Amino acid sequence: MKHSIKNKYVRLTLLLCLSITIGVGSLFTLAALHHSEPLSLNTLAPVCAQAVQQIHYPESSARVDDCAIRHWYNDQVKNIPETLHQQALPMSEEALCAYSLRHQMRMAARDVMPSGFEVSVLRVRDFFSYGHFDGPAFSQLAGAQPSEVSYHHIITSASKTDVQVNQVCEK
Repeated sequence: MKHSIKNKYVRLTLLLCLSITIGVGSLFTLAALHHSEPLSLNTLAPVCAQAVQQIHYPESSARVDDCAIRHWYNDQVKNIPETLHQQALPMSEEALCAYSLRHQMRMAARDVMPSGFEVSVLRVRDFFSYGHFDGPAFSQLAGAQPSEVSYHHIITSASKTDVQVNQVCEK
């Protein structure tokens, strides 16, 4: 299992190098064409907006490593579904709120990661997985015809994190 994780990072590193070789300008142009829709606290339910504003962001410090940030991220996202379910929001708003909270935590974690290279690897992985450097767009998760099933999936998956990335920090 350790080798498959290492191979995944090697492939991502090669993709990053390839994208630099092709030209950073063209890669960013591609990203601009496929950007995530902007998150606006004004469009979210007040409960969700309050939750986003109350995220306890990690502090950037020379002593904090990428795995400490990963542990913070895992602790933050694990309770998203339960927290939102208690608010009795309509399912579509709960899904948007779950997505928004998860996205804000993802961005907060990346902002304080000390390894710029690791952040770049994650962003390239996201780009090749979702077409966006900062993870999937809500519309990608909800699908062309949003339904209670897709909203339920967004809500429940908001607390799930990448097992392979977590395993790197568990050694």
